[in-house]
Amino acid sequence: MDVDINSWERMFQTLLQQEEPWHRWTLRLDEMIQPDRVANGWKQYQQKAFGRFQCSSCSRAWASAKVQVLCHMNWNLQTSQGQVLMRFFAQRCKKCQLSQFEKPTFSSESTSTILNNLVQRILERFYGKDLSTVREVPVVAEVPLNGSHDTANCEACVLGFCKHGLQDPLTSFSYLDIGNFLPTLGNLDNCIKGGFGFYSRRNGKPLKEIEVGGH
Repeated sequence: MDVDINSWERMFQTLLQQEEPWHRWTLRLDEMIQPDRVANGWKQYQQKAFGRFQCSSCSRAWASAKVQVLCHMNWNLQTSQGQVLMRFFAQRCKKCQLSQFEKPTFSSESTSTILNNLVQRILERFYGKDLSTVREVPVVAEVPLNGSHDTANCEACVLGFCKHGLQDPLTSFSYLDIGNFLPTLGNLDNCIKGGFGFYSRRNGKPLKEIEVGGH
């Protein structure tokens, strides 16, 4: 299932408007943005995320806690509008010859983590808010991981962008071979109707999770 960027954008706007209700930001995917090649006036933010992949050739599926997410961000002071360009780096099947890079899919929990971390960085870099006491939401492995990061088949590693050497505190593993079955991740629109698995920050207090319905 491809990422539904429209649902992501609605979630993203909801989070930001809790803090800056009169400002509007847009979020869209852009496969053309490159690591450390940021246009004048833009800022870059990189994070890791937990995602799942499925080979389009053999249907083999795997999970990774090292999915690289790249964001380029810009704020127009005159129009009070901001833009975020986002890119998810792909991985390819290690068992198929000449396999193509596959894009990741994300659960609602992983989506929540990605967007909350993004909003924190925007508030810090464009609004001057002191978030030094608010730590980045860490990657949470949604399944037990039993292997190391497959650097040879990681698009970000191939480009020299993946910081795979930084181990997560929760585990020294970052990979799981699921086999030939990829679980359904659910419809993100249901999360919007049933509640957000997000974190909201008020008056400098730590983020507080709001339960997602339908789990």
